[in-house]
Amino acid sequence: MAAHGRRPGSVTGQSAATRTAARQSAEPASSPFRTGVIVAILTLSDEMGLLNAVVRPLVYARDRATIRGEALLWIGGVVERRDGAVTLRVVWARPLAVALSGEAHG
Repeated sequence: MAAHGRRPGSVTGQSAATRTAARQSAEPASSPFRTGVIVAILTLSDEMGLLNAVVRPLVYARDRATIRGEALLWIGGVVERRDGAVTLRVVWARPLAVALSGEAHG
């Protein structure tokens, strides 16, 4: 078992720079970032629990149509642990159908 009773491979049990497919909750919420910049926060879930994914402005601008328009996402990012909290910093987002069709992201 991984830390916090999670099995390896669960959303929060992923190592840094791990790519994961997960379900997005309804609409992304926005939240002020340190300097007042607005970021999108996605809630990801798997059978073991929930995880917040932070989409910074440049990534959101590039992948906005996918993030807002797709019910299921394939997300690449970096797992960050800070002050006991685990989040995923999103680097890219694609429709999950891309992963299922065998098209790889380079």
